Amino acid sequence: MLESAKRRNRAMYCVIVGDIVNSRQLEPEVREAATRAAKRVFDRINGEYAKSLMTTFGMVRGDAFEGVILTQSYAPRIVEDIIKAFYSAEGTKVRVSVVLGQLTVTGSDRNEVDGPAFHQAWGCLEDMKQKDKKGHWLQVSFTIGSLAQKLVDSQIALLEALTWGWTERQREIVWATQASGGVLKSVAEELGISVSAVRKHLEAANYDAYCGAWDGLVDYLEQMDRYATDKEKAVIEESYVPYYNTAMRKHEQRNHPEALRLMEQALERAKKSLGEKDQLLIQIYNYLADIYLCLELREKAEGAVEMSLRLQENMPKTRLEYVEALYLKAGLQRRKENLEEARESYEEALEIAKHTLEANHAMFGVLYNEIANTYEAQEKYAEAIESYEVVRAMDKETERDPVNCAATEYNIALCYYKMEDYGQALPRVKEALSAWEEHLPLGHEDITDAKKLMIAIKIKQGGTPS
Repeated sequence: MLESAKRRNRAMYCVIVGDIVNSRQLEPEVREAATRAAKRVFDRINGEYAKSLMTTFGMVRGDAFEGVILTQSYAPRIVEDIIKAFYSAEGTKVRVSVVLGQLTVTGSDRNEVDGPAFHQAWGCLEDMKQKDKKGHWLQVSFTIGSLAQKLVDSQIALLEALTWGWTERQREIVWATQASGGVLKSVAEELGISVSAVRKHLEAANYDAYCGAWDGLVDYLEQMDRYATDKEKAVIEESYVPYYNTAMRKHEQRNHPEALRLMEQALERAKKSLGEKDQLLIQIYNYLADIYLCLELREKAEGAVEMSLRLQENMPKTRLEYVEALYLKAGLQRRKENLEEARESYEEALEIAKHTLEANHAMFGVLYNEIANTYEAQEKYAEAIESYEVVRAMDKETERDPVNCAATEYNIALCYYKMEDYGQALPRVKEALSAWEEHLPLGHEDITDAKKLMIAIKIKQGGTPS
């Protein structure tokens, strides 16, 4: 019997590879510092961009690194992060090659993934080695495989020209300004100089043009996805990747109906090009389940979670995709009021995460928070507080969003209130209210809720609410 025709994966993936410049000449202590810096930045990238990775980032062959992402518009920021992280280790420089192209072997294991995009990326890296960059810290190439390649090349050339004459002080101030979100006062305080001095250095370094060149590259790479998924335009490439990327952005913008339309198209295209049992479908099913839950389409969400778990039956459980599937399963159980089952699923996901993810991964905060919410729904307030305190400690350690940190304080205060421990509840709600008043618009519902809780506590304490 003849075999059926082999499917061709026409998807375009974004391959990022790089290596350390003059690695053999580095002193042992510098090499060790660079290795630590690499681990930190790759752990952060692997966590922050988890839903957009095909393979995680990591070191290979000693002095090189690689990773594959689905969302090419994230590549410029990832490249910047990598360059800065290595440079923090005694000025260690790296070359980075980014290629948007096809792969013949796909999967989550970067040691197995292979294909033309990888070969081209390593070839571009070799070409960069042959060019004399005179030790410049910015050594990057982007290959997008389209007619707009010259446009991308010009963006990279602009970045090189702008940064070629930077002094170390200018570089330090530019990077500090980016890290502060453009708050010059914070940069001045951090570096012990005046705001006017910061401004002068930024002007000399052409800061606005430098940031604009990176932003322009990001914008163009985003437009590639928008063009491919535009209903009014003819789509030449039937890849699932642009639909997946655009759906993610719509979901993040809370445009859930449009996110659903695009993600369902991504699933259909992926099944046609990869087959219905490919592990790359797992992330799509997880994302679909999340969107379905946001739209309260519970039966469809349940079906997507079941498909995700079915595809993972014969795979190792110590993976982020499995943790996410359990998290989604628990969310469905909570909606059915199966609180004990939901908590067990959250706790199972947490145990797997402890053996899978880095300690500072955002998923830990999410899971502990959901466990606490479930305990609270079961009126087990002491246990809820214990989990909320873990979330609170994580928030303070990582300096996460102050609005979310305040939400945890409020939740703890509410639990103490329900336990009639008003002395513990009052300072917590005051701290939450102070943070919300600083970061949220006047009249926001969170501020209103915090004020109501404060009044209720004071009444219970026998005082007069002010």
